[in-house]
Amino acid sequence: YVGIKAPMFSWPRLRDADPMLRCEMASTGEVACFGNTVHTAFLKAMQSTGFRLPTAGAGVLVGVQHAFNPHILPQAKRLSDQGFRLYATVATAAYLAQHNIPVEAVAWSVAPNEDDRLPRALQLIQDKKVDLVINLPNNRTKYLRDNYLIRRSAIDTGTPLLTNF
Repeated sequence: YVGIKAPMFSWPRLRDADPMLRCEMASTGEVACFGNTVHTAFLKAMQSTGFRLPTAGAGVLVGVQHAFNPHILPQAKRLSDQGFRLYATVATAAYLAQHNIPVEAVAWSVAPNEDDRLPRALQLIQDKKVDLVINLPNNRTKYLRDNYLIRRSAIDTGTPLLTNF
């Protein structure tokens, strides 16, 4: 058997706090789970913290800083191959589409947008059109406020959120 401990955070109770993990972050608790493999134990631990896996065919919102594009590509392909509907911020969507991954571009919620016809990222989260948000910015992004609002909206709506690899 393999044992895994996973941290638990109180983001829903911390109104307006940015749910971006940094080196100084401390969890408010943790769970330990066992499994036959490291993958099974990890999955059990994540689900024990309240993390929900997206349902088959659900939407997944992806937004990553340019430097992370090569790292997200295999995961995005896997999600697409498994039938998930990918939404991505404009630059991420262009990168995924360039690599033949089906994706629908979405607009930022605060920053000026080139195309007002695109759905807004926050609206997709609030309307429960996505079951998972993957938001991987870095400190050099010019969309600090938008990325914060996406992460906060995911927490406030109970949508699972990934902020690092």
